Amino acid sequence: MVIGTREAFLELISQKGFAAKYGVDKTLVSQWKKGTRIPTIDKMETVLQLAGAVVVQEKVWDIDGKGS
Repeated sequence: MVIGTREAFLELISQKGFAAKYGVDKTLVSQWKKGTRIPTIDKMETVLQLAGAVVVQEKVWDIDGKGS
């Protein structure tokens, strides 16, 4: 699935078990989901990279790592 940075980030953090799998505080993830705390684009990109997402083109991500 190829989508923009913010959309990819929101899709990633909505996956069940995201916080535990990537060692991110559950409270922080909850705040991101609710929009009460919004990470910078750089932070979103870092989280996507740690999760194995790849940049298809500038600011377009493939969260499945398959390029399509």
